[in-house]
Amino acid sequence: MYRIVRITGLMLFAALLASGLILTACGGGGGSKIAFTSTRTGISAIYVMNQDGSSQTHLASGGTVRNYYPAWSPDHKKIAYSSGATGHAEIYVVNADGSNQVRLTDNTWDDTHPSWSPDGRWILCVGFSKLESDILLVENFQ
Repeated sequence: MYRIVRITGLMLFAALLASGLILTACGGGGGSKIAFTSTRTGISAIYVMNQDGSSQTHLASGGTVRNYYPAWSPDHKKIAYSSGATGHAEIYVVNADGSNQVRLTDNTWDDTHPSWSPDGRWILCVGFSKLESDILLVENFQ
């Protein structure tokens, strides 16, 4: 189960301060592995490889669907990413081996740039439409 909290303005500042969330760059990390986005097949897809570039594995793809902005969980067991599978960007989480893909967000705006809290309990992402943007916190109840 998951819970989404939409926060803005002073609530955003207070929530980030209280929770100790740290925004991290998307992709990279994972101990000895690197997650990255490539368009080598003509559409952006998520791949995982060893730090030396070997063992490149196609992790998340939806055929003609764009997948991007991978972010490792703090324990290096999962990857959050953004996917256009529904016609607009939503946040998904998948095990590092590509199994057990779960969609976390389901709304009418685009959700991108996931970033994990240090304890792995929350995923912070940007949610935006043509008229507004917000920061979303998605609580992971696994």
